[in-house]
Amino acid sequence: MHNDSISIPPDFELLATSKTCHNQIMKHRNKPLYTCQFHPEYHKHKLIQNFLNIVIHESLGMD
Repeated sequence: MHNDSISIPPDFELLATSKTCHNQIMKHRNKPLYTCQFHPEYHKHKLIQNFLNIVIHESLGMD
């Protein structure tokens, strides 16, 4: 399995990590921007489901 990683850009905060990637999910501090790094062949639907839950909850103001 390969491992890709990026540094956290300015104005972003880390939301999730994994065993193979330190910067798995990030969001912008002031804008409704989210990032998710994944390889579906390894993480399948659970990571995507969790990511969408975060986006939906924050979009609806359900923090």
